[in-house]
Amino acid sequence: MVGLGACTAPPDETGAAPAAASDSARVAEVTHAIVVVLDGARLEETLGDGDGDLTGAPVADQLPSVREVLLPQGLLVRPGFSTGVTVTGPAHNALTTGARSTVFNLPLTTAPGFYVSDFPTFLERASAAGLPGAMLANTGHVLPVAYSAWPDLGVRTGVTASVVWRGDDETNGFGTDREVLDAVWSAVHDEGKHAVVANLHDVDRAGHDGAEGEYPAAIRDLDEALVALWRNLQAWEATRDRTMLVITADHGRHATDWTSAWRAHGDECAGCRELPMLILAPGLEPGTSDSPWALEDVGATVAAALGLDLSSADGTPIDAFADRLPGTASRGPAWVTSSGGRRGTLELTGTPTGRAAFAVDGVALSSSSATLVAAPRLVS
Repeated sequence: MVGLGACTAPPDETGAAPAAASDSARVAEVTHAIVVVLDGARLEETLGDGDGDLTGAPVADQLPSVREVLLPQGLLVRPGFSTGVTVTGPAHNALTTGARSTVFNLPLTTAPGFYVSDFPTFLERASAAGLPGAMLANTGHVLPVAYSAWPDLGVRTGVTASVVWRGDDETNGFGTDREVLDAVWSAVHDEGKHAVVANLHDVDRAGHDGAEGEYPAAIRDLDEALVALWRNLQAWEATRDRTMLVITADHGRHATDWTSAWRAHGDECAGCRELPMLILAPGLEPGTSDSPWALEDVGATVAAALGLDLSSADGTPIDAFADRLPGTASRGPAWVTSSGGRRGTLELTGTPTGRAAFAVDGVALSSSSATLVAAPRLVS
């Protein structure tokens, strides 16, 4: 396995790619897409504003290098939400397929298994298009949703789904989040992968079972490693100015209404549903977008960036990539209804950066009183 520090020096100190002739040309040249999921990381401990209600410290202290190096190069998109079940397996299913459907949250370290997605994943579509895909994780919860039961897809496309073990040795147990990021670089640089989803599960484990302070510390521990991954991608000619990097989460955690409430997740409270998302990609204008998004939009956006057909998705690409999929409406200030009729309308109540209630097609999906239900878990 190649460590993140093993690559040659980046083009410049920030890892910024050289400017291309035009934004439209750069967007069209996206050949690699990497989605890094900080499992169970709330907005308040990642890319939010002000002071964290858990740490009591400025949220900016959580990922200072990401804010200093990556944020000026990327698009911070908020507010974002998980509209489905706020647990790892179903959330990754929405992310990989761009569709709202239900899967079991069952751990499996040898994929694909029986409980695969009902709808095509962008990893399969990419692999079928000659852009090999991979799912990497230090948990078994997400491996099955690298695949679907869709005709002519599944394992035959060549998608790989792998657990990252500590020291590359299964007997040592799950690897660390940093080892997963090392494996991402190895998959791209050494194995020729073009579409990768990486789940960093130590964050969620620390939230559930860690000692006091371990959960925010697990997020801070990823700060330099995330920047190093981007710098490596910009240093290598094959991925420089051709790569989309998405940093997001699959679900949040309960608000800290009382001691240790943030250890649990799985219901419709705003703390569980609100998600961070930062996108870096060639041709994507840096800044902040106040266009609301949902987890299924990640899959649709990656597919649009790579020029893939993910017409089965409920999600909508962010505006910068909407024109890559014919007939796809951009998000704009509010959600739109797709021609397929499965796309819903979104209604926000309150301020976008606050704990806003929201509804899809008039059905309430968040509740300020929902803070008691814990996520079902079958592994420690």
